[in-house]
Amino acid sequence: MFAKDNNGVLRIAELFLARVRERPDAVALAGDGTSMTYRALGERATTLAGGLVELGVAPETPVGLAFERSADAIVAMLAISLAGGAYVPLNPAFPTQRLDDLVADSGVRLVLADAAGRARAGRRGRAVGGHRRAGAGAG
Repeated sequence: MFAKDNNGVLRIAELFLARVRERPDAVALAGDGTSMTYRALGERATTLAGGLVELGVAPETPVGLAFERSADAIVAMLAISLAGGAYVPLNPAFPTQRLDDLVADSGVRLVLADAAGRARAGRRGRAVGGHRRAGAGAG
């Protein structure tokens, strides 16, 4: 379903999907009192990746990633990779002007964000939280 890069090397997304097939019930993420199996992580990331493709994410499309450290941030990173995009980290703790500059300089038109990220980085592009659109901003 997902292609190798131009040099024939598997991307992190393909390596991750191979692990999902090999050990679906093994713990993939643990921390902050929560854990997630490879199967659950794979399902969430693949679902979100499909939504990103529907929104126009194609190979090497820059997608903003505005999350505090969390399992949702990992899901979003994997989803962007599965969709073929390139994630651009946007630290919600950065000053608004710095975030605006990062978004403008990188060509980001879509931002995946948690609540903190939407409040700060979702001002440009389209902010998407989880599996549903959280709001649209100026593009």
